[in-house]
Amino acid sequence: MNSVLISTLGEPSSWDPVNYIYEGSSFFGRSILPILLDRADPRPDIAIAIILDTTVDKVVSSYDELISEVLSKYNRFLKEIGLYENLVKFIVAPGVGRFRLAKDKDVFFNFIGRLGDYHPYIIYELSKIFANTDPNITIHLDLTHGINFMPSLTLLAVREIASILALTRRNVRFKIYNAEPYIRNVTSELNIHIVEDSSAVIEYDLVPLGAKGKCIPLQRYSKDYIYKEEDLRMLISKCEKMRYKLNAFLSSIFNGLPLALYTFYPDVTELESTIEKIVEIWRENISVTSDGKEIYVKRNLSFGEDFAKLTQIWLIAKTLNLYKRIEVSYEELDSLRESFFSIFSKKIDGMISRDLYRVKEDVKKRREKCRDWVKLCAIYEEHKNFTTRDFLAHSGLEMNVTEVKYEGQSIMLRYAKDEIRKVINGCLHGLQKAK
Repeated sequence: MNSVLISTLGEPSSWDPVNYIYEGSSFFGRSILPILLDRADPRPDIAIAIILDTTVDKVVSSYDELISEVLSKYNRFLKEIGLYENLVKFIVAPGVGRFRLAKDKDVFFNFIGRLGDYHPYIIYELSKIFANTDPNITIHLDLTHGINFMPSLTLLAVREIASILALTRRNVRFKIYNAEPYIRNVTSELNIHIVEDSSAVIEYDLVPLGAKGKCIPLQRYSKDYIYKEEDLRMLISKCEKMRYKLNAFLSSIFNGLPLALYTFYPDVTELESTIEKIVEIWRENISVTSDGKEIYVKRNLSFGEDFAKLTQIWLIAKTLNLYKRIEVSYEELDSLRESFFSIFSKKIDGMISRDLYRVKEDVKKRREKCRDWVKLCAIYEEHKNFTTRDFLAHSGLEMNVTEVKYEGQSIMLRYAKDEIRKVINGCLHGLQKAK
């Protein structure tokens, strides 16, 4: 996919048909989706429609049944506006509030949970889609429809994802659309406006995982019974163990530490599995109960502030498309500099180029000392204590923690096994400085 349309949809039953006008074309109907799917440039390969679970219009007994009913409702709506199901993918996101059932005015749905769950959840769902898009991608975002908080939080999430794709995919075009306001019995034609047409920029929140003490992907929202509570504790413990190396990986990108990037590159499959397990436990702790005419949909867990960060780190690693390496050749590090860091930051590119060149030239001069793994400080014959400042100033190739070896015609580099803690601390210090 090289062009994707994202749209927030509210409650379609109240929408009147109007004449939508865009770029000299018009479409008479109840939604902006058909004309944007046909006329947006470049033409979208698929539309992603974000809808709320609160739009359910039928009594249900479980959350799975609720999701199924909501999807059935919107698939019927697609047919009404002349779209095929394969052109639109729905994301059913969590909402909050009290709503009257349209078909039975005496029945009320009460959605109880943290409103903020919407943002990390759609980051999770959208990241899975954008992880497999083409290097050059256009994101069309339509904010014409949508309930209450949906447009603003969706814009925030899509900007964050576009920023990550700009970091790893190079060329990301971002277009935002909005139709003119509809007023019943007043307007019959609505022009569609392009609110923004720009290239996505790299803007990333560098607050580390576990910034407040521990990595918390999920947390209690209520005092009710937690289903699979032991699984939840084990999952939080696993995330806590992962966070140091994940933070080191994050720091390696924004501080220009190519050897650290390879060393701490996440296991993408394992991280994805962890994220999926988080969502699974969150979903399994959504209860649906009834008390006469009152139906309660209650989320007993909410996403912690680290869940979105875990998902974003996964998306970075997935789209960079590299893999963990402990021993890396000079040529591979220089290639990473040229293909990634040079485009990301000219300043970082110059720093890495300088530090790699120095290592290469010094090792060549002392080739006989490098027939086996040896620390750079032994080659330089210098005795200077490790500091995080030196670590960051030399692209992570600090002489007390970096080992080199001549292997054939290649210079290999790695971090000394007994110095990994210092390397991690150096990376973490850089993450704090980069904020």
